Amino acid sequence: MAQSDRDRTAARTPEGVKAAARSLPMTLSEIEAVRRQIQPCWNFPAGAQDAGSLRVLIRIWLNRDGSVRDAKVLDQGRLAGNSKLRAAADAGLRAVNNPRCSPLRLPPEKFDRWKVLTIDFDPSKLKSG
Repeated sequence: MAQSDRDRTAARTPEGVKAAARSLPMTLSEIEAVRRQIQPCWNFPAGAQDAGSLRVLIRIWLNRDGSVRDAKVLDQGRLAGNSKLRAAADAGLRAVNNPRCSPLRLPPEKFDRWKVLTIDFDPSKLKSG
């Protein structure tokens, strides 16, 4: 009886470890890695003034391989009548869908944490390189 209890525990342990990994949030370094992967594909509109007002949030839904399944600009109402903001939003959508920057390299064991991400495209914080 004791042997079978140990066998059942051993059989459950790997799945338990996987479940624990899935429940862990993404680390700051993993979030920064996503930003670094997408940034080279983000071509912010040239000559745009007041970059801080052109901040766009884009929600992306990812497949297990890190490829983008869907992407939507959040707060669509802000885009109406603002061609510069619309251009910034389009640039963000192009970046997340650009094959040069996809699929994203993310830890597969944390898929439940990164399958839906919100990316903050803030040109006032744009870093070069």
